[in-house]
Amino acid sequence: MEHEKKEKNVKVELEKSIVNIETEDVVIITPKKKIPKGVRWFMGFQELIEELSTDKELDGVDLRILLFLIANMDFENWIQVSQKTISKKLKINIPNISRTIKKLKNKKIIEVAKRGRMNIYRLNPEIAWKGSYKELQKYYENVLSFPKET
Repeated sequence: MEHEKKEKNVKVELEKSIVNIETEDVVIITPKKKIPKGVRWFMGFQELIEELSTDKELDGVDLRILLFLIANMDFENWIQVSQKTISKKLKINIPNISRTIKKLKNKKIIEVAKRGRMNIYRLNPEIAWKGSYKELQKYYENVLSFPKET
C-alpha cells in the first residue's frame, strides 16, 4: 500500500500580505518588524520540551524551577541567578531548589559552573537556545565537535 503524502496549506497574514506554505514540517514565521527592545525571547525545541514534560522523574517543583531558569536565561543559555532569588520568587525552600538543580545537572538538562561564590547555570542547547543561529552552530561545532555543514 503506497503511503500518501499529506500536505498542509497554511495561510499567514504578515503586514497585509498572504504567504502560502505547503509542508509537513513545523514552520516558524516571524513578522517583518524588528522585535522591540526589552522583549525577551528564546527558541525552543518542541520534541525535547515534550520529552521533559513526560519525564516521570521530574515533578512539578522541578519543572517550575526549570521554567524559571529558562525565563532568566541570557544569551548563549547562561543563567546567573542565585538559589536565594529562585527561593524568593517561587516560594520554594532552598534545599528543594538544590535537589532540583542536582537532578537537572545529572539529567544533563543544565550545566553548573562556579563564578566566585555563586553558581551559574547553562541550559542544554538541545532543549532551547537564546542567541543567534550562527552562535548555536558555533556551539555545536566547538563544544560538541560536530562536523561543519557543507
